[in-house]
Amino acid sequence: MQAFYVRHEFKTIEEIKDNLITNYNQLVEEYSNYTEEKLFEYTQSYWGVRYSRFEWLLQMLGHIYHHRGQLHTYILIDSKGIEVQLFE
Repeated sequence: MQAFYVRHEFKTIEEIKDNLITNYNQLVEEYSNYTEEKLFEYTQSYWGVRYSRFEWLLQMLGHIYHHRGQLHTYILIDSKGIEVQLFE
């Protein structure tokens, strides 16, 4: 995993934004091509966890919400006003 992070280290906010958009678009493209059968096929991560592709998608969504909450907390701790509604 360390090698992955070394290759994917972003230095600017612009790099972060660009990569978030690029990776999101790749994810949408990949998942849009799955049949229902393929979506419920199980795959295994390199660390041994097995989920269906649909379950992996749910895991990714949960992970995004987790980091979104972390970011919100860090901004509040740093006493910066936040003008973004995170939840409806």
